Amino acid sequence: MSSQAEVLKSGFVSPQSLVNFGLLVFAFFSPFSIAGTQTGLCLALLGWVWRMLSRKGLDWKRSFFELPVLVYLGTWVVSIIFSQHPLHSLFTLKDEWLLVIPFLLVNNLKDENFIRKLVNLIFLISGIVALYAIWQHYTGMDLLRHLQIDPSFISPYKKYRSIGFFDIPLTYGFFAMLIGIISFCLGSFEKKTSLKTFYFTVAVLTVTANFFTYTRST
Repeated sequence: MSSQAEVLKSGFVSPQSLVNFGLLVFAFFSPFSIAGTQTGLCLALLGWVWRMLSRKGLDWKRSFFELPVLVYLGTWVVSIIFSQHPLHSLFTLKDEWLLVIPFLLVNNLKDENFIRKLVNLIFLISGIVALYAIWQHYTGMDLLRHLQIDPSFISPYKKYRSIGFFDIPLTYGFFAMLIGIISFCLGSFEKKTSLKTFYFTVAVLTVTANFFTYTRST
């Protein structure tokens, strides 16, 4: 049964509906808000846990991600054992919660149409943010903070380093690089003309915006 069918069968408020809503929030905020992205992920995780509790069992499917994640965690444990400050190293485990994201997606994304909606939503918002970042390159304005971007300009061209809605050019540049590569790849294999044009347009915008960050991701 698809995820959307489960939502309709269980009613509007159900574990799967919460997962879907959280993933939509994640997709919408990813291009411009870390806090919004984390909120969406937390909602989706809450829905996943809710579903496992309601089924009284572990809702987990084997996937490709398990081996590399286990290897990474094993390396992390070894580093703690030989660390000069084991307790401090152990505390860094709080930063590894992002490792659950691949498993969240594998175990909860079952509807191909919904997956495409998530992907297209991320690309749509990313394209809009890229236009804003390109505009920043020429104006140096940060509308979110009502400040001028610092450093003031790239000598001798007097052009500004784009940051999008993030604090530093490196953060936005890395995100724009990923979106540019993925959207170009999807556009290369897409058969529908309208979607192919959409993906390539987003790729051009994000690659251009990434170049204007003047970071190592360019």
